[in-house]
Amino acid sequence: MAKQGYKRKKHPGILVIIGANIRMYRLKMGLSQEKLAILCDMEPTSISRYEAGLVDISSSSVAIIAEELKIEPYQLLIPIKKPEEA
Repeated sequence: MAKQGYKRKKHPGILVIIGANIRMYRLKMGLSQEKLAILCDMEPTSISRYEAGLVDISSSSVAIIAEELKIEPYQLLIPIKKPEEA
């Protein structure tokens, strides 16, 4: 049980990585945010917020999105290398 006054730490960096990967794989598949949202049974604003790294994403949402993007969920956690880093 959590102590009173306990605040869960957030790791915004991972949210940005997940969001960037969702966007990259979505665009590779030629999907709009709205089309991906329909496939995932989510609101388009949810996809937009996930891609922007603005909100926490549940593990089940990661799994659903990954399935519709035809990738494994772990692939959404891998930082995208910039061309100069490759």
